Amino acid sequence: MKLRKLLPFLLAVALIACVPNQAPTANPPVIQHTTDTAAPPTNTSPSPTNTAERATNAPPTGTPTALVVSTIPGPTWVHQTKTSGCAASGALPDPACTPGDILPDVTKDQVCTPGYSSSVRNVPASEKDQVYGEYGIVSPASGQYEVDHFVSLELGGSNDISNLWPEAADPKPGFHEKDQVENYLHDQVCYGTMTLTQAQEEIATNWLAVYETLPGAINPPQQSTPAPSNTQAALPTQPQVVPTQVPQSTAPQPQPTAAASGFTLNQLTSPVARGGNASARIQTAAGAACSIGYVTPSGNQSTAQGLVSETANGNGVCAWTWKIGPSTKQRTGTVTITANGATQSFPIVVE
Repeated sequence: MKLRKLLPFLLAVALIACVPNQAPTANPPVIQHTTDTAAPPTNTSPSPTNTAERATNAPPTGTPTALVVSTIPGPTWVHQTKTSGCAASGALPDPACTPGDILPDVTKDQVCTPGYSSSVRNVPASEKDQVYGEYGIVSPASGQYEVDHFVSLELGGSNDISNLWPEAADPKPGFHEKDQVENYLHDQVCYGTMTLTQAQEEIATNWLAVYETLPGAINPPQQSTPAPSNTQAALPTQPQVVPTQVPQSTAPQPQPTAAASGFTLNQLTSPVARGGNASARIQTAAGAACSIGYVTPSGNQSTAQGLVSETANGNGVCAWTWKIGPSTKQRTGTVTITANGATQSFPIVVE
C-alpha cells in the first residue's frame, strides 16, 4: 500500500534525475559547434601544413610581377642621365645619353608578327631633331646618319629618347651593318634559338661582337689602328693577306677582292619601307660578273629596274639600287647575289 502511494513520487524523482543527464547530452552539439568554428586554431598539428601549403601557393600569385622585373636584361634599362654633350664611341652610343630602353610587356609572338615594327614606330621629326641636338650634330647630310633605335623595335625596343641615337653610316660597321645584326637576332628569336631577352642583351651590350660572327661581315670594328692600308687588320680567316676595308683606288692589283673567289656583302638596306629604295653593295674581284635577284615577301621574283647584271669596277665593287613596290607585303623577302663563282642569299625586311 505504502509502495503504491510512493510509486508516483519515485517516478517523478526519476524523471527529474533524468533532466540533468539530457542537458549534458544536449550540450555536446553546442560544444562540438564551437569546436567546428574554432577548428583552425584547435587543429594545431594539421594547421601548419595547411598554412605552409597556403604560403607556397601564395607566392606564385605574386611571383609573376617579380619575374617580370627580373627578366629585364643585363643592360640596366634606365632613362638617360645626360641630355647634352653626348658623344658616340665608335659604333656605340653614349651610354649616359642612350642607355637603351625596351617595352617590358612585349612578347616573342608580337615581335614575330609581320608589320609589328611599323605598328609601334613613333619617332616624330621633333624627337629626331632633339636626338641630333643632344649629340651636337647640326644639319646632317642625307644618308650620313640615321636616328636609330639602340634596341630595335623588332626586338621589343621602345621609342623613348633614351633608346635613340644618331648612328653614322661610315666608317663601317655603321647603321647598315647594325640593321643586319637586328635582322639576324630577330630571326633567332622567331626561330626559337634565342629568347627575346637574350637578343635584347646582345644588341645593347655590344652589337659589334654579334656582327663579327655574321657571314656578310666586312671588317672588324675599327679599333683605331692608325696603320697604312696594306697593314690593316685582316679578316679572321685571312690573316694579314687580304685587307678588310675597301681600299682606296691606289692598288692596281686584285687586292680589293674579298677573297680568291666569292664576295662579301658590304651593305643591304633592311628594313626598307614600302615604296622606298633598297640598295645592296658587295666587295668581290675586280672585273667579276655580278648579278642580283630579289624575291618579294609574297614569293614573287621582282622585275624592278636596277636589278641587273653588272661587272665589278676596278676596286671590286658591285652595287645596285631598286624600288620596293608600295603594295609589297610587310614581311621578309630574299636578296640573292651571285659573283665571282659564289651565290649567297640575304633576308630583307619590308616594313
